[in-house]
Amino acid sequence: VSALPITGGCRSRKSATEIALMQTANNITLRVQQAAASILHPGITADQLIDFVDKAHRKMDTSGAYFCIALFGSDSAFPHGVKQPKPLQNNDIVLLDTGCRYKGYLSDITRTYVYGEPNQRQRFAWQAEHDAQAAA
Repeated sequence: VSALPITGGCRSRKSATEIALMQTANNITLRVQQAAASILHPGITADQLIDFVDKAHRKMDTSGAYFCIALFGSDSAFPHGVKQPKPLQNNDIVLLDTGCRYKGYLSDITRTYVYGEPNQRQRFAWQAEHDAQAAA
């Protein structure tokens, strides 16, 4: 028997303390995202970035990255990863999807941007996504 009639109501109501814990988890991951962007350089591998993200989450009082996907260039078209990720090159798209567990609450933040100068196609894709989000 589904417990949704009971758990649904419980999960949809959050105390001020729960909201603060969720916000803290998200704030941690936002800071990790910013730190990750600052260490990017041509040749860095997805595994190196994932390792950095995990260590950065650990330094911020979490048990590490709850999950992490890092993709560069054309690999970013496959949001769940590729078998043989390519290293970062100038003007590549960077997709970093990560989150942490903080005192029982999870964060999940994805960021996509260009390392270097975006080309016309990248600008078009960004604008289309921006417009779709605004319309929604």
